[in-house]
Amino acid sequence: QYQRAIADVFGTDLRNTAHFPPLRRTNGLEMLGAATAAVTPGTLDLFDAAGHAIAEQVVDGAHRPVLLPCKPADEQGPDDACAGLFFSKAGRLLFRRELTAEELRTYTLDAHNVAQQLHNFNAGIQSSLAGMLMAPQFIYFIERSEPDPIHPGQMRLDGPSKALRL
Repeated sequence: QYQRAIADVFGTDLRNTAHFPPLRRTNGLEMLGAATAAVTPGTLDLFDAAGHAIAEQVVDGAHRPVLLPCKPADEQGPDDACAGLFFSKAGRLLFRRELTAEELRTYTLDAHNVAQQLHNFNAGIQSSLAGMLMAPQFIYFIERSEPDPIHPGQMRLDGPSKALRL
């Protein structure tokens, strides 16, 4: 699923050789109402390495012009508007929903700080994107519910969660 998601979001020409062991299932995850799926520290390291490898390719000279929706005002420093646009678009696809304002602010701020420290806009994008690629919102399918207006007192899946099941 990880490899297919990366190909869907960034294209099939990225090298994506990540192989992950299956999640350890607990409390009958296969059944409705399951509780958890555990990721071991070793598997988390694999997600981290894969995220960094993919993010590096997204900002390389061959892919950046196609995958970044804007050109920074200065390649030697932060550009919050361009970074925010990228994270808004990529985040919607990676997290299968719109980013919250706080998530967008966090990823943009991380990119800003790294770009400022390293004097490299692309390094900032790469750092934040690598974090997105190992975030639980990307790795797991997270379903959210909302009050059902037709049946007061009951809950229903929200729109993105319904779409995720399709």
